Amino acid sequence: MFNLFIQGLSDGEHEINMQVPVSDIPEMFEEYFGQINLKGRLKKIGNRFTLFSEADCQAKMICDISLEEFTELIKVEVNLTFIADSKQENRETSKDKDYIYGVKVSADGKYADISGEIREIFAVSLPMKRIAPPFRGKDFKEIHPEYDPEISGSGPKKIDERWAPLAKINSN
Repeated sequence: MFNLFIQGLSDGEHEINMQVPVSDIPEMFEEYFGQINLKGRLKKIGNRFTLFSEADCQAKMICDISLEEFTELIKVEVNLTFIADSKQENRETSKDKDYIYGVKVSADGKYADISGEIREIFAVSLPMKRIAPPFRGKDFKEIHPEYDPEISGSGPKKIDERWAPLAKINSN
C-alpha cells in the first residue's frame, strides 16, 4: 500500500520523499516493476490535504515495430486533494460523494492510502504506441529496408487500371 503519514502534521507544506515496491500496490499493471519513487510536497490546511508531486517507475514493454523487449522510465505528475475526516465514510454514501476523492484515510487517522490513485495515474501513462528508443522517429523503410520495393529491386508495382478511379478520391 502507498500510505502517506498524515497524523499530527501541522498546517503548511511538508516534503514527501517515498519509495514503495510495485508489488505493494494491489492490481498494478504487470508492465511496471521495481520501485515507485514519489517526490513532492504535501500541503495541509485544517483537515484538507493537497499533494503536489512527481512519481517515476520502470516499465517493461515490447516494441510494436521490432517486437524487442525494452524498459523505460515512466514519469508522471501526482496531484491529489483529499479530506481527512472521521465522518468520511458517511459522506461517501451521501450526496457529497462527487466532492470526496477516492483517497482512503485509515480509521485512526494516521495514514492516507493513495495506492488506487497511483495505480490509475500510472495505468493511463503507459504509451499507446510502444516504440523502443532505437526505433523512435524512424520510418519503416529505414528500419526494414529489405521490405522496401525500391531498394529490394522489385521496383514499384504497376496499379491495375480497374482501380484507377479510386486513386482520384480525396480522403481529406
